[in-house]
Amino acid sequence: PLGELPALPLNTRYLWQPDSFLNQASLVEPYRKLLKTLEFRTPTPLNLLVFSSAVAGEGRSTVVAHLAAVAAILNHQTLIIDTDFHNPQQEQIFNLPHSTGLADVLHHKLSLQAAIQATEVENLSVLVAGESLLRSSLLLETPEFKALLTQALEMFDLVILDTPPVNAYSDALTLSQSGDGMVLVVCPGVSNRKELLRASNELHKNGISLIGFVTNNTKGSISN
Repeated sequence: PLGELPALPLNTRYLWQPDSFLNQASLVEPYRKLLKTLEFRTPTPLNLLVFSSAVAGEGRSTVVAHLAAVAAILNHQTLIIDTDFHNPQQEQIFNLPHSTGLADVLHHKLSLQAAIQATEVENLSVLVAGESLLRSSLLLETPEFKALLTQALEMFDLVILDTPPVNAYSDALTLSQSGDGMVLVVCPGVSNRKELLRASNELHKNGISLIGFVTNNTKGSISN
């Protein structure tokens, strides 16, 4: 795997009070190591990452949030874009209003600058999913979304897309074509080998570059 991330104590899983996480070197260091590994694994300077998982419940959004927080304290101007209209989590992790976000920008109700929200972590901003309207996820395939990404990359050093599970929705496959490759989050006891193989085959079939797997909550082992 690209890295092994520890199980997070309950008081560090949410980042509206980020010091409970950022002040614990034993928790921060695995994320810092993961960031460095990703920098070495990508052929160009790291600026757009796509995170997904094979199935729901693997802690993908938590991994994205905490990796972004570590990148931010290392002086990378960082933006998380929550593209999971089916089950958005970033608004809860950072305790942000969900009334305006990505859906509003794609539906031309708000500018990107107006929709982006600052967090309690310096250098870290979030574009939450927002109120999902009819067929919002289809807008991820439009020129408008590509233009939004281009604009975001001009504003930030690092943009991380939090996408739905590969085996459940096609959104991640669509979005992965925009980034430096996809990172799959795997949680032992949640994914089994059959589900991981299915996700990996889906990526390969669609010509999508898989940077690698990240093992989250490293207690236990992946079931057969």
